[in-house]
Amino acid sequence: MSNTIEVKNMVKGKKVPSIIVTNGKKGKKRQSWVFPFQFEFVTPTGLKAIHALKRKEGEYNSATVADRLKQLYDPKNSKWHSTLAKWQEDVKAGRKKKPDRNLRVRFAYVKVKDIVIDDDIQRDMDPAWVAEIFNPKEGGFETEFMSAIYCMYDAKTGKYISINAQHTLVLETAIADNNLWDNLDDWNGDPMELEVPVIFVNATSRNLCRKGFRVYNGSHSKDIEPYIDHKMLVLIKRVDNDKSDKVAFKADAIQTINEKEGYEPISRDNKAHKKFSWAITCIREMMDHYDRPERWRFVLRTHKRYWPNIRLDTAEVDLYGFIYDYFTELKYDVYSEEFNEQFLDPCMAIIWKFFHTPGDFKLDSAGVQKRYNSKRTGLPEEKCKTDDNGSVVYLMKLYRHFGGKHELPLYVNNLNDPQHGDLLKFVDSERTNLIEAMKEYGQP
Repeated sequence: MSNTIEVKNMVKGKKVPSIIVTNGKKGKKRQSWVFPFQFEFVTPTGLKAIHALKRKEGEYNSATVADRLKQLYDPKNSKWHSTLAKWQEDVKAGRKKKPDRNLRVRFAYVKVKDIVIDDDIQRDMDPAWVAEIFNPKEGGFETEFMSAIYCMYDAKTGKYISINAQHTLVLETAIADNNLWDNLDDWNGDPMELEVPVIFVNATSRNLCRKGFRVYNGSHSKDIEPYIDHKMLVLIKRVDNDKSDKVAFKADAIQTINEKEGYEPISRDNKAHKKFSWAITCIREMMDHYDRPERWRFVLRTHKRYWPNIRLDTAEVDLYGFIYDYFTELKYDVYSEEFNEQFLDPCMAIIWKFFHTPGDFKLDSAGVQKRYNSKRTGLPEEKCKTDDNGSVVYLMKLYRHFGGKHELPLYVNNLNDPQHGDLLKFVDSERTNLIEAMKEYGQP
């Protein structure tokens, strides 16, 4: 059993633990540095994660339109009920007419020669995009997903004015012109005689055509959020058992890590689960780790160790990710107790004591970097950018300044200009606690 003697330094009249002398093996004494700040670990209080994507092959979730109507009519959906009430009031008062169902889209097969592409309505033709749609690489072109051609029918000219999917229209015609369609029946070899599937409404004006282009290209559509992309990829692997989609395998690997570590990504519409600490909302950053699964595992484990009762912040992804990159490059075991005690615990103690959360630390880091870059370049602070790894460099500089003894990567010497000084000179003057601590415990 070793004996421990605590040696205390006198700094401005205060006793500050700095060195502990212990009896090591064979009676030899060894010295260990004690960081001036300690992290206060908390007990996790969150509920267990609900793993919505943990499915088996062939396990589908389905609903009828009746189910969805019931969901829509729920009294909690106040926006729907107020919209419906406004329509009913306006129709009753004569301010509006009921929507005419005869104006709904219709479907037809139309000869290419009868379709007009108006350059004032659609984007300019992009040959490279046509080639990209027809990309022969694995998982590339799939006939099933070629769009119908969206048009407005002009009764005066008998022509269909294309308002969307012109690149698909050109591609479909080019495939025929180069004899690459199989099952191309009842066609005489003239590409202009090719019939293509068209969705159309009657044109009352070119203004309606322009509105149609905007509608079909986003103004009335709901964008696909990253969570949906991730969900679809995971289900391709798990439920559909598609072994050909390589990206789906990567998504499944990340999702498996989420589940093993007790986390679950959620949609931005999932208000019920947003309050839970296990909910992952930084989906895009998570998907950026499809090719770096072990880096993502480290991000989750580090968050769980230090901040188990708050949701994962985007600020942590880069911060922990760069720590993982730098120290695995130095061949350290980033999961070892030694690494935790010598480096991670002190670093998190700095964040906890002076910034409270990783998100607040990132905000402060951005300010410090902008002041530094403004001084260095002469640009206004608002015009200055921050480095992707700036926060981890800032944290390592603070760790070293306060006496941290763990080996650091050479990146710690970044953001240091010979003329204007080191990044730490630009700490916010209003952070008096931090500045006083830097003076009190700072290393020469």
